[in-house]
Amino acid sequence: CVPISTSNCYACGTACAQPSPECLPGPKKCGCNAVSCSAFSQGCNVDTGACAECEAPGDDATEVFVDGSAPPFAIPKPRGSRACPFTTISAALAWARQHPAVTTVRIAAGTYAAGETFPLEARGLALVGAGSGKTIVRGQGVFNRSALQGQLPFADLRATLVTGHPSLPSRVEGLTLERPSALSAADEKDNALFCDRGNIRERTPAVVPPPNTLVRDVVVAKGYSRGVVVSNTTATTAASGCNLKISGSELRGGPGQGIAAWGAHRAGSTAAQGSQGVAVEIGGPAAEDAVLLREYRSATFEAAGVFVGPIAQVRATRLTVDASDIGIIVEQETTNGAHPLAEVRNAAVTRGNHVGLWLNCDTRLTVLEDSDLSGVNRSRVPGSPRGWGIAFTLSDAAYCAGGSPAVLRARRNRIVGNDYGIVMTSSSGGQAGFSAPVDFGTVDDPGRNVIR
Repeated sequence: CVPISTSNCYACGTACAQPSPECLPGPKKCGCNAVSCSAFSQGCNVDTGACAECEAPGDDATEVFVDGSAPPFAIPKPRGSRACPFTTISAALAWARQHPAVTTVRIAAGTYAAGETFPLEARGLALVGAGSGKTIVRGQGVFNRSALQGQLPFADLRATLVTGHPSLPSRVEGLTLERPSALSAADEKDNALFCDRGNIRERTPAVVPPPNTLVRDVVVAKGYSRGVVVSNTTATTAASGCNLKISGSELRGGPGQGIAAWGAHRAGSTAAQGSQGVAVEIGGPAAEDAVLLREYRSATFEAAGVFVGPIAQVRATRLTVDASDIGIIVEQETTNGAHPLAEVRNAAVTRGNHVGLWLNCDTRLTVLEDSDLSGVNRSRVPGSPRGWGIAFTLSDAAYCAGGSPAVLRARRNRIVGNDYGIVMTSSSGGQAGFSAPVDFGTVDDPGRNVIR
């Protein structure tokens, strides 16, 4: 027997040499890899198994490639092709901004931190990793939004990734986002993924268009104040609201919110803050669409898995919020008689300590179906103030535009084992003034909710 080598590649006397200098165990024949080709200042064409000269992607190329482990060349060569990928995501994005035909940046497995310029800004592009457990993006930078206005016009907002486009589709898939170090207290300027543009142009559109920013198979590591933020831009020709769908993803905790939708502001807002609404769709009908948010807790007990602001629309299906202060909080307002969409189906709040589902202001939860809001107990975290399964709160005009929160149809839900099952109260502690419908079942349409 002869040992397998480049001189005897799975057959005696079969020698591997340029342009296929490596004996590869997978195909059991001569081929190439990035390291062997780099010795010749060439790239490896995996389709042919041969080293090849590096060429820049053509002007009509729709994809560029990134591999942080690609070895350096002794002689500088064009990069961006599959054979000769960029070594940083930032370089690929810079190329894509100069070449409008590019729609997708494909990122190989590895950790991307050193050499990157944060936040990464990917608008109207698909940023596709090798999988959330394989491609890790670690870092954060300052994003100056003062000239963009909108609900969050901070000059020193921080993020790992910024996305969203008024008309083009954007996609983030197969990545883990990591903060360099974890935060211990909530900070509204600290974000993992920040989307501030999309295909929503009105405060409350009668029909919400399909989301044009898609987030799938993304893990947000523990430590960010906010995981995924959905907001708006009101200045410049890019004025619009983000319309985002997140599915098949996991957000692993922090002192703020896992998913926060911040469209137009509450009562007393300026025109710059209030001209565009936003929308977020969480999960989907299939099991692989499920979204998990866990361990959103803070010293003030105000952290939440999902926060939906005044002029934001939400649809949640197959959402689980685990071990958090608040599961879902919705604070919507009416605009010219139009209520933002709010639907919750097949959701679960588990191991909560403050409130499972909290409805404030003029929220109209159109549908609450097949959901489990159980086991919200103050005893889970010492000092936790409430332990409510579902709460309806009348807020005063100083906080929002007033109004009465409602559930238009609640069916087949489980509200069991909470300190308090369903609570109706006001911000001043009273229980008067509710005028909107709360329908947990009727004679003709039984609710089939389990409350005990």
